[in-house]
Amino acid sequence: DLGARRAVVGVATQGKEAAAGGGQEAWVTAFALQTSLDGDKWVPVEEAGTEVIFEGNTDGTGVVTNLLPVPTPARFLRLCPRGWHSTIALRMEVYIAPAASAAEDDAAALEDEGAPAPLLLASSAAPQRSPAGAET
Repeated sequence: DLGARRAVVGVATQGKEAAAGGGQEAWVTAFALQTSLDGDKWVPVEEAGTEVIFEGNTDGTGVVTNLLPVPTPARFLRLCPRGWHSTIALRMEVYIAPAASAAEDDAAALEDEGAPAPLLLASSAAPQRSPAGAET
């Protein structure tokens, strides 16, 4: 939950380091993103009509940044792992356009204006609208 409608321009992910004294590194190697304006209807991030599969991490410590094909209006953002090492573990940062651009009604209008320098918005809160039976 981004707290309000925002223009999402990218995400950065990082895996989990091995714990001191044992433990195993874990990370997501590939993922898709879905956006929603209301938390009920979800739309995959697409390019030319095809769902985008983003490259994830290759270790538990590095940060990988991915930009969306176009700035995308969203209130909610869902990361859907498509591949992982060991188990699914990640930290994610969401990059948004400045508030003036986020108020636009569609991605095409945002694209025409050009994508402004992203701002960082991070959240550590678990989603309150998880699918039934999903772990948060």
